[in-house]
Amino acid sequence: MHFTSEDFAVSHKSNLDANNGAVIQLFVRWFKPDLPPSRPRQPVLMVHGRSSPGLVSFDLEYDAGEGGYSWARELAEDGFDVFVMDLQGMGRSTRPVQMNDPCNINPLQQHLLLPREPCAARYPKQLTNSASDWAELGTVLNWILGQPDMPPKVDLIGYSAGAYAVGPFAMTVDPAKVASVLLLAPIFAVTGPSTPPTLPVSSPCSVYGFPMHIVHKAGLRKSWDSEVDVEPRYPGQRDDAHGIVDVVWDAFLANDQLGRTWGPGVSRFRNGFWWGWNQERVTADHTNLGEKVPVLIVYGQKDATANNIALNFSVPELYRSIQGRHKLMYRLDGTGHLVVWERQRTWLHKLSSKWLRSARHPNRPYNVDGNTTGTFVVPWEGDPVEMDYASGRTEQPLAAPLEPM
Repeated sequence: MHFTSEDFAVSHKSNLDANNGAVIQLFVRWFKPDLPPSRPRQPVLMVHGRSSPGLVSFDLEYDAGEGGYSWARELAEDGFDVFVMDLQGMGRSTRPVQMNDPCNINPLQQHLLLPREPCAARYPKQLTNSASDWAELGTVLNWILGQPDMPPKVDLIGYSAGAYAVGPFAMTVDPAKVASVLLLAPIFAVTGPSTPPTLPVSSPCSVYGFPMHIVHKAGLRKSWDSEVDVEPRYPGQRDDAHGIVDVVWDAFLANDQLGRTWGPGVSRFRNGFWWGWNQERVTADHTNLGEKVPVLIVYGQKDATANNIALNFSVPELYRSIQGRHKLMYRLDGTGHLVVWERQRTWLHKLSSKWLRSARHPNRPYNVDGNTTGTFVVPWEGDPVEMDYASGRTEQPLAAPLEPM
């Protein structure tokens, strides 16, 4: 289906401590299909994770090899109104001025900017938090619903740490405006905090006490390499023959005009503190997730970030914690946390399209191939098969974790 794309700046009154009350701009790209007048619109809002902005995660425009790297464009071709957003401090949205100062980088990363001397943070605390993410998500969602011919609800997609924004929003913040939730490689801290801190958090120094992290190319490659299997049974997990690491990195730099001038060229991302997305909170919800708001979870078998015992992250534990009956989970074999840029992305596109298309049938629940609940595995070759996740926190050995993207 033919579609057009247009970029917007959505105004939002910031609730960050760093710029409280300032009117900032949230970047949104809208992929708008040319629908016949009789066909209702179905808006889908895609929310990025911790370190990779919206366009890098969801709209990587690259056609070498098997092509089809833009998940957003694949969905738009299926007739969905797809919206890709950047939260404040990410990508093309407003970045608070504190992010313009290299001294505010994680002190353990400042050596990457040599020959520049390390310096203490001039803004010695994290920049964003759950409340700011929920507020910004709500502003963009309301802007979408205010467009002509839109229905009263939006389908939400959250990738990696984007689950911290999307999950609680659909569970407690404003579930009445959420049609369904799709979580890709969701970060779920089983015993994470339920409430905001009462005092500023300043330790450990590698995590708190500064407003900004950076990604650099060598770090991206090293962490991605840890999940790329060289075994013959997974040939072409990552399209190295066409330089996909270079393509992804170029997209990072294209979305950070200042960061690309620092040191070897880096991508800046905000440092935040998140709460309200853990086993305690999800298990207590008997009304929304999996009931009024159907949930589809997709993750990679080799994902050592979303499944990491040391960090107490577990995707299967999230599935088990959701009390509603309308929940599905698919594990994609032969792929890791960066599935959006790996071979198995084609199955991600298929599953998400089936899930969203199923809502077009009146009086039928969201489903994939008729399934409204259950756990499945997508093998390296072949169709999904049902699998019992009744036991076990994770299904693969731990590797060096990636940054939650």
